[in-house]
This record gives sequence, C-alpha cells and structure tokens, in this order.
Amino acid sequence: MKFPNLTLSHTSCFIFCLASCFLALQPVYAQQPGLDDILDLGLEDLLSMEVTSVSKKKQRLTESAAAIYVITQEDIRRSGVTSIAEALRMAPGIQVAKMDSNKWAVSSRGFNGQFANKLLILIDGRSVYTPSYSGVYWDVQDTMLEDIERIEVIRGPGATIWGANAVNGVINIINRSASETKGGLLVARLGDEEKSQLSMRYGFSAGEGADGRVYFKASEHDSSYATELEGDAGDDWSSYQSGFRLELPVSSSDRLTLQGDVYRNDENQRVGNLWLDPTDPANSPPYQALNTPDQIDANGYNLLTRWEHNVNNDLSTSLQLYYDHTERNQIYLDQINDTLDIDFTQRYSGWKSHDLIWGLGYRQIEAEFGNSYNVQLLPASQSSTLVSAFIQDEITLKPDSLRLTVGVKVEDNDHTGVETQPSARLVWLASTNQTLWASVSQAARTPSQVENSGRVVTNIFSNPFAPAGTPASVIYIDGSDDFDAEKLNAFEIGYRVQPSERLSLDIALFHNQYKNLSTFEATSILSITNPFAPAAPLLIPSGFLIENKRDATSQGIELSGDWHATESWRLQFNYSVLSITAENDVDSNDTFTTSTVEGSAPVHQWSLRSSHTLSDAWALDMWLYHYGKLDNTSFSSPIKIPAYGSFNTRISWQIKQNITFSMVAQNLLADHHKEFSGEFFVTRAEVERSLYAQLRVDF
Repeated sequence: MKFPNLTLSHTSCFIFCLASCFLALQPVYAQQPGLDDILDLGLEDLLSMEVTSVSKKKQRLTESAAAIYVITQEDIRRSGVTSIAEALRMAPGIQVAKMDSNKWAVSSRGFNGQFANKLLILIDGRSVYTPSYSGVYWDVQDTMLEDIERIEVIRGPGATIWGANAVNGVINIINRSASETKGGLLVARLGDEEKSQLSMRYGFSAGEGADGRVYFKASEHDSSYATELEGDAGDDWSSYQSGFRLELPVSSSDRLTLQGDVYRNDENQRVGNLWLDPTDPANSPPYQALNTPDQIDANGYNLLTRWEHNVNNDLSTSLQLYYDHTERNQIYLDQINDTLDIDFTQRYSGWKSHDLIWGLGYRQIEAEFGNSYNVQLLPASQSSTLVSAFIQDEITLKPDSLRLTVGVKVEDNDHTGVETQPSARLVWLASTNQTLWASVSQAARTPSQVENSGRVVTNIFSNPFAPAGTPASVIYIDGSDDFDAEKLNAFEIGYRVQPSERLSLDIALFHNQYKNLSTFEATSILSITNPFAPAAPLLIPSGFLIENKRDATSQGIELSGDWHATESWRLQFNYSVLSITAENDVDSNDTFTTSTVEGSAPVHQWSLRSSHTLSDAWALDMWLYHYGKLDNTSFSSPIKIPAYGSFNTRISWQIKQNITFSMVAQNLLADHHKEFSGEFFVTRAEVERSLYAQLRVDF
C-alpha cells in the first residue's frame, strides 16, 4: 500500500508535551473503589468484553475477525460528550464533523458528507437510517446517554449479517438491560452552548423476574457561529424524548423484551441558498434567497419487541419486530416514513467444530413527501419492500486456535433486485495475548429515494443578454430508475496484542475497491450567446442525471491503544491514516464531484484521552483530538476546511456516594472553528468553545 507522508503538526507536538507533563507530574494516589469502576478492570477483563455486532452472537472482542472498537458507558461519562455523534469521535477511523448546532456529518473510512450513506446505524438492533437519502438524522438519535451500555463500532463491511448499506461500517448502540438500571437517576446540566438538559429515569422490578424502566429527557441548545453572517447562525433548538423498556421472563427458556421511544424536536436553521420559482411573478432575478430562516419540526415514535428462546447451550432462537414512524418538516421537503421490520435468527452449535447462525428478514417502508420547488420526490407516495436471508458458519480448524467464518446474505429489494453479499473471515488466536485476523467481503449500498425518483434544483440562470421576457433556465439534478447499487470489495487484516498487563494495542489495515459509485452526468447543454463574442457562446450544463459511472479505491491504517499507566491513570489513544482515489468511466462527463469523494475525509486523524482518578472523590479527564484538512466537502460549491484540533477537559467531584458534580469545557483551542460545510441547504457554521456544569443524583 502507498500512503501519504506522515508529518507532525504543531498540535501533534502539543500532544506529546501534554503526555510528558502527565508523566513528570504524576502524583501517587491509591485507587479508591466506587468512583470509576472501569479503572478497576484489568486489561484482560476489558479485552474479554463480549460483543455481538460482528457475528450477531456473543463473542470475546479479542476473538472477533473485524476492526471493532467498543465505547463503554464509562468512556461516554468521562469524556463529557452530550450526544451519540460526539461520542463516536472516540473510535479510530470514524470521522465526526459538526456542521451546525443540530447537524453532523459522520462516516467510517471516508465518503463523508451532509448526506453520508455508507454507514449503518443501529440502536438495540433497530436501523435508524432514513430511506430518503440512506443516511442518518443525528439530531433525533437522542437516547439517554446514561442508559447506553456500550457502542460497538465496526469499521469495514458488515453486510453479510446486517445487509445493504453496511458498507464502510456498522455502529450498534446497545442500551443497558432494565435489570441493571433499577432505582432513580436525575441528571441536570446548564451551560452556554448546551444551555440546559434534564434527564430522569426510574427502573423497577415488576415481580416474577420482570424488570422495567421509564425515562424522560429534555434539552435546549444554543446557536452556533455563522461564518457568512459573522454572528448567530440562528440554528438553536430544543428536543424532548421519553421511552420505556420492559423485560419479561415468559418461561424458563423464553424471555420477552418490549421497548419504545417517542420524541419531538423543535429546531431552527438558516437555509444557505433557496431557489425561487421564476414562473411566479412575485419573484425576480436572480431568483435566489440567501440564509433564509427556517424551522424544522421533527417527531416520531418507535416500538420494538424481541422474543428470545434458548432451548439449551446448543440451540437458541430470536424473533425481533419493530415499527418506526418518523416525520420531518422543513422548508425544502416534508417527509413521513413508516417502517415495519421483522427479523428472525437462529443459532445452532451442536455440530462438532461448527457454529451455525442463519436468519430471515422482511422490511416494509411507506413514505409520504411534501414537495417544494427546490426538492421533489415523485410520486409523492412511495412504498418499498426488502426481503433477505443469511447464513454464516464459524468453523474451528485444527489447531483449535484457528477459526474460519464464512457467510452470505441475499437481499431482494424493489430498486435493484437481488443483491448477494458474501464474506470470509479467518482469526488465529496465536497466544493468550495475541490475535491475528483477516477478511474478504462484499457489500452493496442500494439506491435512496432521492437517487431513484428525486429532482433537486441546483441553479437558476438568467441570461443578461437575452431579450426582455426570456424565461430563466432552471438546472436540475434528477434521480433515475436505472441507478444501480454501489458495490464494495473489501480486504482487511488486523493484529491485537497485549504486550504487558497494562498495555494493549490494536492495528487494522484495509484496502477497498468500489464500483458503480454515483456521478452527476450532464444530460443537456444550454448555449448562451454573448453579443460581445458571438463566436464563443457560453456553454452551461442545464440538466444532470444521477448515474453509476465512478470507481474508487481506498486504503488505510487504524491504530488504537489502551495503557493503564498506573492504577488510577488510564490513557487511550488512536490514530488513522486514509487515502482515497477516484476515477470516472471514460464516457462520464462529471467533472466536479470527484474532488468531493477524494477530499471530504482527512488523511490523518488522531485522539488521546486521559482518565485520572485523583482521589476517592475527585477525577480529572482530558481529551485532545485532531483532524487533518479537508480539500472539498460540498458537491454544490468547493469548500476547503483547514486542519483543526480540539481540547476538552472534565473535572468531577463525588460529593456523596450518590451525588456527583462535574464541570466540562469543550473546544478550548479556539473561540470557534470550522469542521464541515455541506450543500447549499445549510448556512455555513462553526463550532464554538463551550462550558457546562452537571449534577448527577442516583437514588
């Protein structure tokens, strides 16, 4: 593989100085129990943590043949993050960029954007992507952070288990069981950017082994800084969410889980560029409104039920059903989506040297769109069905430390028909402290509704030399029924080692080959006569069609480490390097989107977190992370983002056994900084320095 040259930035020098100061000034404190239990766990316990997202069954993290990273509940608490998106910054190879106060761009191994579509997000097994663009609205993924048990982050394809759109990664957010959250919890927060938040949860026993909990969460968020306006971006917002979870033992071998959430977000935003209908006499050239204030009304609810049947240690069955209703209304598109999903899985390990898991799936999506002049999806009512089946076998080879996992998922969707997504994974447990693994897999991203049936106005051109009354030319990007699935062939290898009782390292290398990536192909050319140069008319593309005329390759290295420097001090670090090159087909005339594919993800990014328990009552946490420059983040206009770093710190005081007060300061290196600029739908904004205080009471 060929990688860009590695260089040390000023921020890199700072991180090494910071670590050196920690080592030089480290005082000796005895670790006291009860403050932060994660520091009481040895590395062997942490590495033995069970994960489920790689093979849809419980297995030790060290035995997983995938690039997986686990963000624990204690990581979330000690980092001071206030959203799921921000928590993902802790994982190597995951690019998290905040676009404004209520929008994020999140991706794995590149291809980031305002409408990033190659990363599958699950909450307790429920997919939260929106079918309109196959991405995620991160503002409404606002579950109570204190109830998250762990976030399993897989970089690389997971399509054999999870299906289409699990192309560059799978993020599975797993909440704690009701039996682990008994009693009451109140968390109150006040700050300047995160203005206020109140979270309440109560867990209870319902008798006969049944457990449940209910929760409520309300938040208010301030506006970000608008670059163009040199002030308030007008994107402040509030959110409200409530939910429940109930776990019922039906019999000695059967258990039923019921859970659901309901939410409402009232958000403000400024639409960077809104095109006005030139056929309306009330509008005049250039038929353009800049930084238009708008309100987003986002609400929805979901209900999930899961039945688990365990006959014995060799046979287990799971049946999951969920219904998800979402509504989102904003100036350029209203949308309502209703999703019904049924998933059946069975595991059998009674055969010698074989551990077999198979399943069937069905998903029905009904969508209603309220179109605008700027964005239209036709027809306004759409229905789609997905039927799937998968099978996977883990084969223990001789010697027992060598395991081969082969599997395939077959899906039939309404857009591209049958998609087959196989994988083969090999893991070698070389010793008690070393694991080597390799994988070859295929994945597909099926078309979104915009790519199939959308029409988006991208420009309106009024010829200044045309006679009076000449209509303006409207330039569109149109979806196509012929748009095919994007394909990926992925090759990965990895190595995990624990060289000492206090240190563990994890490294993954990958090479990805993409086929049939989307391009914007000009379908018509508008010739504008210039009276000052009649022989050289101005040629402007007047229409575009979304097609599959691009291939790309990406390659990279991801490194993470966990060092328990002392019994009371832990350092976690990660670093990743990424290279992407794209090439269009010879018959493609797309000349402006290739740079966005190659330039929307940083070549280098790294993170260093320090968790230091000072005494039985005080803890100090610091977090420094850095993202390299972005050459282009927007299809609609070339946008460069300079490299930036962020330094966050948290200090907590355990006043009593059940009362903790903490102060968190974020983005301390600058008053405000750019992280990402999307398409013309969003006014460009910057992330501001912030401070908040939090009180947590367990009762």
